[in-house]
Amino acid sequence: MGSFTPISDTDAATYGLVEAAILAVIRRYEARKQGVCKAAYGTLAADIGISLRSFKRHLKELAAENVVEITPNGRTNILKIPVPKRPETTPDQCQNDTDTSAKMTPSPVPERPTRIPLEETLEETTKSTTSRPKAKRRKSTTPESIIRFRHAAHRYPPKSWYSKIEGAVGEEESSLQLWEDVVFAYIGMGWNPGNVKNMLTFFEKGEIPGVKNGRSKVDKNIAMIDAYEASRHD
Repeated sequence: MGSFTPISDTDAATYGLVEAAILAVIRRYEARKQGVCKAAYGTLAADIGISLRSFKRHLKELAAENVVEITPNGRTNILKIPVPKRPETTPDQCQNDTDTSAKMTPSPVPERPTRIPLEETLEETTKSTTSRPKAKRRKSTTPESIIRFRHAAHRYPPKSWYSKIEGAVGEEESSLQLWEDVVFAYIGMGWNPGNVKNMLTFFEKGEIPGVKNGRSKVDKNIAMIDAYEASRHD
C-alpha cells in the first residue's frame, strides 16, 4: 500500500491545495530526518501525485513567501519548514496591559424585572377575556321541515323541493311531526327516498305509509311510481 499524507485544512485555505500537499509531504519526511527533509524532489512529487516540474514551480512560490527554507546540499537541496517565532513581549508592554486591565470597569448588572403575583396576572387575564364581545351564532336558515326530513331519512331532499316542502308542511309542531313520521315510514317501506312528491301526497292526506295490514293497491302504485322515477334518473 502507498503512504498516506494528511493535508492541513489551514494550509489548503491559505496557500492552495497543491501547496498544502507539498507542505504535508515535507513535514512527513521531516519527522524521519530530525526536522529536515532530504528527499529528492522527484520522490516528493511522486508521493503527492504531481509532476516534477509542477512540484518545483509551487515549491519556488512557497520559498518566496518564506514558508519553506531551501538549503543547497551538493547535488540535492535540504527543505525545512521554519517554525514561526512568537513576538517577544517587553516589560513596558506588560505594564501597559496591566494598566489597561485595571482601568476596565465591569459592566453594570441589569436589574431583574419585578415579579407580578400570579393572582394579579390571572385577574388581568380574566378581565381581558370577559371584556371581549361574544361572537353571535349564526341562526340556521334551513327550514324546520327540511331538518325533520334529514332526521328521518339521514339525507337532505333535493333543494329544488325546499320551497314546496316548507309551503306544504309549515311550522306547526303537529304538522312537522306528521311530516317526519311520513318520511320515516315511506323509507321504511323500501320506497325511493328521493320521491318527495309522493311523500307530500301522503302528508296532505294525513296518512302514514304502511299503517294498513298487507300491501294495498295504493302501496303497489307507489312502488310502480318509484320504479318509474328511478328509471328516469338512470
